[in-house]
Amino acid sequence: MGRNTKTEKEYHVTKTATMVDDVRELSAPSLLRIPKKNPMWNYRWVRNQPDQISFMEAKGYQVANGEIVRDTGIKPKEDGTAKVGDLILMVEPWKHHKEHKDKEEALRDRQTEMMQRGTKGHTRSGAYGFEETIKQG
Repeated sequence: MGRNTKTEKEYHVTKTATMVDDVRELSAPSLLRIPKKNPMWNYRWVRNQPDQISFMEAKGYQVANGEIVRDTGIKPKEDGTAKVGDLILMVEPWKHHKEHKDKEEALRDRQTEMMQRGTKGHTRSGAYGFEETIKQG
């Protein structure tokens, strides 16, 4: 009788709390925090795979070198990069990042405006928009 002093409910609560702690430790978002961010750079963690790195380089990012990594307070690896598990730190100049985001926002605004007023005239495919075909038919 004295072997298990916890009730079944207390056991499940304790086990659940332990599982939550384990998940938090595995995800470890604190490992991905950058202690001292330089406002001149936009930082991004990317999967350390050649296709992912080349995709981000095409967007204007570069692998953070030793000097940039040291300025953040992260201890660089032997090759001078910052790596956590299978992630690598990449940076983009803030000015370039801001221009890119502004262009995306302008495009999104234009698309929203077109959807709100309806397609008029030719669409990209060269066909008439939905409202135009209804009016003609």
